[in-house]
Amino acid sequence: MKIRTKISLAFLLTAVILTGVTTPVSYFINKNNLERSIFAHLITTAKSRASYVQYFLDTQKGQFRIIQGSEVARGALENKREESRIHLKERLTRILETNKEYYELFVLGTDGKVFVTTNPKEKEGEDFSSNELFIKGKSELFLKGHFYEEEFDRYAMAISGPILSTENELLGVVIARINPESLNDIALDRTGLGETGEVYLVNREGYMITPSRFKEDVFFKEKINTVAAEHCFEDYTPKKEYEEHVDEGVYLDYRDIKVLNSHQIISETNWCLLAEIDEKEVLAPLVTQRKVALAILSVVPFLAFLAGYFITKIVTKKADILLEGVENIGKGNLDYRIEVKTRDEAGILAEAFNKMATDLKKSMISIDAVTKEKNKIDAILQSLHDGVFVIDNNFNVILYNEAATVISGFSFHEIIGRKFFEILKFVHEKDGKTDDNFIKDTIRKGKVHKTESATLLIGKDGKRIDVGSSAAPLEDKQGRITGCVVVFRDITKEKETSRMKDEFINIAAHDLRTPATAIKGYLSMLMEGDAGEFSEEASDMLKNAYEGNERLINLIDDFLTVSRVEKGKIEIVPKKTDLTKLVETSIKELKGQAKEKGLTLEYQKAKLPPVYADEERTIELLNNLIGNAIKFTDKGGVTVYHETDGKEIVTNIVDTGPGISKEMKMFLFQKYRRGGGRSNVTGLGLGLYISRLIIEGSGGRIWARSEEGKGATFSFSLRIVK
Repeated sequence: MKIRTKISLAFLLTAVILTGVTTPVSYFINKNNLERSIFAHLITTAKSRASYVQYFLDTQKGQFRIIQGSEVARGALENKREESRIHLKERLTRILETNKEYYELFVLGTDGKVFVTTNPKEKEGEDFSSNELFIKGKSELFLKGHFYEEEFDRYAMAISGPILSTENELLGVVIARINPESLNDIALDRTGLGETGEVYLVNREGYMITPSRFKEDVFFKEKINTVAAEHCFEDYTPKKEYEEHVDEGVYLDYRDIKVLNSHQIISETNWCLLAEIDEKEVLAPLVTQRKVALAILSVVPFLAFLAGYFITKIVTKKADILLEGVENIGKGNLDYRIEVKTRDEAGILAEAFNKMATDLKKSMISIDAVTKEKNKIDAILQSLHDGVFVIDNNFNVILYNEAATVISGFSFHEIIGRKFFEILKFVHEKDGKTDDNFIKDTIRKGKVHKTESATLLIGKDGKRIDVGSSAAPLEDKQGRITGCVVVFRDITKEKETSRMKDEFINIAAHDLRTPATAIKGYLSMLMEGDAGEFSEEASDMLKNAYEGNERLINLIDDFLTVSRVEKGKIEIVPKKTDLTKLVETSIKELKGQAKEKGLTLEYQKAKLPPVYADEERTIELLNNLIGNAIKFTDKGGVTVYHETDGKEIVTNIVDTGPGISKEMKMFLFQKYRRGGGRSNVTGLGLGLYISRLIIEGSGGRIWARSEEGKGATFSFSLRIVK
C-alpha cells in the first residue's frame, strides 16, 4: 500500500473517531451546562428579588416603629389639646414628604375613632373600631397585604400598631397606608433575563400582584394555576421571619409555555416569587449546534479522506520538484529555477529559493544579512498575539501573521496577494455597513487611524467578532506612502467583561438606592428631634452623616442615569429652546461653588436664535461641564461664551485649571475616566460620559481642547431651529 493511501486512510479514520465521539458528547455537555447555568442565574435572581421584597417590608416596619415611639404622638394622645393635635398632624405630614412609600398616616384613639389624619377625605372622629387594622393593631404591629380601597380606587398595603404610654398603657393606634408600586420594580427590572424572562409575585389566592411581561392589566385579575405556584405554597407554614428556600424546575407557565422556573416563598406576606425564562430561548443556541454536528458527522470524514489524498499527492509532487531544485542550487548552479507557480507554501518556498539564487548570484556577501533580517521580521510578526497584516498602496495584502488567521479564520494563502476588503469585512455594529475607511484613509491621507469599539470583523465562519483596530502608514525614503500596516485584536471578552461590570453596578446601585433613601429619612428625623435632643457634637456628626449619605445618593443616581440612558429608559426629546436661559440657570446654581473657592464665574451673554435641546438634560449637561471646571480650578475662574456659524451654536466652557494631559485626552467622555488627574477631587468619572450621551441624544457634538498646565476648554454644539 502506497504512503499516499495510508495517509488518506489515516485522515479518514481519525476524522470518524473524532467527530463520532466528540460531537454528541459536546452537544449533551453543552445542553446540561446551559440548563445548569440558567437555573443558577434564576435562583440568584429569585433570591435577590425576594431579599428586595423582604427588605422593602422591613424598611416600612422600621420606619413605622419610629412613628410609634414618637413623643409628639404620645403627648398629643395623652393631653388631647388642639395645639398638640395640630403639631402631630404637621409631623405626620412631614413624614409623608420624607417617605414616598407612605401616602396616608392617621392616628386612632382607644375608641377606634380618628384622632388625626393626613387624608382630607377622612374626617376626624370617623369610627374604625371594627376595622381589622385597629383590632389587631391595638396589641401588636400588624402588616396587611394587598387590598382594594374603594375610597382611593387603588390597591394598597397597610401597617398598624399600638401607641403606648410610658407605663405601657394603650393610648391609641397609628395606621400607615403604603403604596405597593415599588414592588413592581422586581417585575419591571428584567436585567439578565433575555427576551422571554420575567419575575412576578403571586398571592396566596393565586392572583398575580405585579406586572406581567406578556399580558396587560393582570393585577388581581390573572389567576396563576401552575404547578410551580402550587409547589411554592404546598409546604408553607406561617412565619414572621424571612425564610430563604428556593426551588427550581421545568414547568408550564400561565401561558401554557414550557419554562425554566425558580420560585421562593415570602413567608411574612404569604406571597410566592417566581423567576422564569422560556425553555425555547434557553435551548436556542443548541439548535444550530445540532445541525452543525449532523453536517460534521456526514461530511468531515469524507472530506478528510479526500484532503489527505490530494494533500499528499500535491505535497509529494512539489516536494520532488523542490528537492531537485535544492540539489541543483546546493551544487552551485545559481542559474537554475524551480518551476512551481502556485500561491501556497510550496509556491512561496519555490519563489524564495529562486529569489535566493538570484540574490546569491548578485551578491554572495549580503545573503547572510538579508536572511537574518527576514527571519527576524517573520519571527516578530508571528510572535505577536494581535492580528497584523500589511497592504501596499493598491490595498493588496503582502504580509499576514498567524494571529490574524486565528482571529479571522482566513489562512495566509487565502488572503495573500488579494485586496484586503475582498476577504476581511469590517462593519459597523449598529447597522452592519462596511467600516474599513480607517484603512483606506490611512493610505490616502497618511495619518494613523483607529476604529470605534463598535466595529465588527466578519470571520470566515460568518461569526461577527468585536475588534479594536488601528492602521498606520508606511513611507519610503522620499516620504511617499507605499502602504500601511493594520493591527487588530479580538475584544469580545473585554466587551463582555464591561457589560457584566455595568450590569453588576446597575443592580448594586438599584439595590443601594432604597436603603440610602431610608437612611436619609432616619437621619432627617433624628436631626429634627424625633428621638430627643442631641449635644452640639452629636448634631454635627448627624449633619456630616446626612451630607455623606446625600453624596452617596448622588453617585447612585449617576449610575442609574447612565444605565437608563443607555437602555433608552430616559428619553432625550430635543425641542425649540432658549439656550441663554439654560446657561443662566446653570450659572445661578453654581455661582455659590465658585464663590466658595474664590473663583470668578463669567457668562458672556449673547443674543442667540433658538436651538433644538432637551431643557432638563441640557441643564444637567451644563452643570456637569461648568461644575467640573470649578472643581478642577484653584485660581482664576471659569468663562462661558458662544460661537455660531448660522447652522449650529457652539457653547464653550473655559477654565484656568491644570489642563489635561495627552494621555487622558484619549479617554475623555468614556465611563469611569476622570480627566483632571487630581487625587484630591472626588468622583467616579461618569459626568463627562453622561454629558456625551445627552448631547449625542440631542443631535449635537461634544469635544475638548487643552494643553497641560494651560487650562481646558470644553465645547458642545446644538442645531439652530430653522
